[in-house]
Amino acid sequence: VDGVTVMITQGFRRNQDRLDVSSTFLATQGWTRTYDATTGTLFVATGSTTSVTAQTVYAMLRDQVTFTTNSKSDTQREVVFAYGLNTFKSAAANSYMTYVPSQTPMSFADAKSACEGRSYFGVNGRMAAVATEADALNLARFKPNGWIGATADSSNAWTWIATGARFWQLGMGSFGPVENNGVTVYANWAASQPLIAKGTDRFWAVATPTGMWRSEAKQSMGYVCEFVAPQAVAGMGRAVRPEGCFQRPCLSLTRIQCASQSNCRWFAAEERCGLDSFCSSQTTASTCGKRAGCYWNYDTAMCATAAPDTCSDLTATRCNNTAEFPTCKWDSYLLTPTGTGACVKTDCVGYSVAECQSRPQCYVDAAQQQCLGRVCGFVDRVKCFKDRDCEWVGSSCQIAACARHTSVLDCNNDPACQMSNITATCERKACRPTTNATLCQQNPECVFTNGVCQAPGCATLSGATQCNANPECFYYQNNDAGDQCVTRRCNANLATKDACTNPTQNGAANCRWVDGGCQMNPAPGQGDVINNCEKEIAPNLWWLWALCVVILLLIVAIVYRLYLAYAKGLSFFEPLKNTRSFSPHMNYKDLAFEEAKNTAEETNVGYENPRVDDNKPSINDL
Repeated sequence: VDGVTVMITQGFRRNQDRLDVSSTFLATQGWTRTYDATTGTLFVATGSTTSVTAQTVYAMLRDQVTFTTNSKSDTQREVVFAYGLNTFKSAAANSYMTYVPSQTPMSFADAKSACEGRSYFGVNGRMAAVATEADALNLARFKPNGWIGATADSSNAWTWIATGARFWQLGMGSFGPVENNGVTVYANWAASQPLIAKGTDRFWAVATPTGMWRSEAKQSMGYVCEFVAPQAVAGMGRAVRPEGCFQRPCLSLTRIQCASQSNCRWFAAEERCGLDSFCSSQTTASTCGKRAGCYWNYDTAMCATAAPDTCSDLTATRCNNTAEFPTCKWDSYLLTPTGTGACVKTDCVGYSVAECQSRPQCYVDAAQQQCLGRVCGFVDRVKCFKDRDCEWVGSSCQIAACARHTSVLDCNNDPACQMSNITATCERKACRPTTNATLCQQNPECVFTNGVCQAPGCATLSGATQCNANPECFYYQNNDAGDQCVTRRCNANLATKDACTNPTQNGAANCRWVDGGCQMNPAPGQGDVINNCEKEIAPNLWWLWALCVVILLLIVAIVYRLYLAYAKGLSFFEPLKNTRSFSPHMNYKDLAFEEAKNTAEETNVGYENPRVDDNKPSINDL
């Protein structure tokens, strides 16, 4: 063997627990070690220059590997090992998986051929089927960047090549365990993954350094190979518990301090912090997620207690008050220490990194280290409602409540949900059962008719004739967006002008108010465009026409007067003269003589005003 991989799989305390091997021993053997304190994984490489048997490695593990910790937890740890570097045992599949990195990019076909050519204790390899959350967690320890044995067909259904088992289809949750026909299947897709195959596209799955998966069509930097039922015991484990004096956990903590400790719980009735067994007793992510206030910590592989939030302590009545708590929802099926039913958050904001990773609807933005919503990122209402896992709430696309149901019973008990015949997952019904017309018609596919919210299927009708034959449909003719048959949501249910024209109430439908009724606007909109204009210009513009006529007459009069002056040879640029208002009692001859005398120059022939051109008098001289 080329080495051994040793891991702390349960009870691990990140950056506090340590596995090690004596440096003296390693120097004697010529081996090297690497320990990852963030994952609790020890790699011991035996080198390629000498042949080392598994028996020798086992003796080293038994006598030389040590466990130490500086944490305050005396929780029992489970330590396991497997022969080979980057190797772990899959308890579910009775197999061993090995990540084989590559220095150069390789295609899936090349990776598959290389894997099948490898041998592990008498068994040839196959491309790995990472079918459980435990396998995905252990594989993530190696920070892989290589192919795994999954591929998609033309219908975008993903299967494990080795077993032929289908584990993901369009519409299923992209992260975590999902019940499929009574069988729990597992997917670990990263945000916005997998890509949707179109035409002749062919995709395979790649495990990324974060442990999440992505779809890839061309190349990757390695592969994960699986060896089923080798002809020898290739790994085992043992339980270890720290020894020493430990402070009794949780007892002296305040409520805020208690919330920060994943193994503590605040007991409200007794007003004290105590050791939590409600969450910590759960050993799988699936059972942990069904308990209120618990989440699965993938770093420690333990069920931890979540920090209290605004929804945690609410009663059912207050929790269902959406006006006061819009991001809270009552889940009647969650287990609590005293029974069932708890108030939970519906968004991802505020979750810690560890808790965010445990929420199927959330993911951690690596750049910003924030918890964000994983799916339903549509910015268009129509596209949002076409995805049965999503619904439009307010001004954004959010995960439908149905998508959070993890069992057939939960789904069937919710009148707004149904089990999908295609994906075998819980999905939102096309139109929600409601007697509220406004709420019904928020979905572009639905219309409220005769007291029932229903989908008339307008999008499936082709041509204006078929579309207009259905009174619940309306045919748009649009050169830019293309002709389309849409649901006639601008109808008598929108009985007021405000309801008709307000996007919040009409579901962003293209409506107009005409003659006291709400009608479809013949000019289709481009998605949910909000009109920022507050009021149209009044259509009755007689006063504006009258003003235009008056202005035009004045312009004509001015132009005519200018023409007359030009025709008489008058000058428009002469300086103005001394003008007076006409009076019949004034002697203009004497006045004119005096003014001329005062302003003129004396010459041999009398007084002369050089500023006056007798041949070109100004207009004022008239």
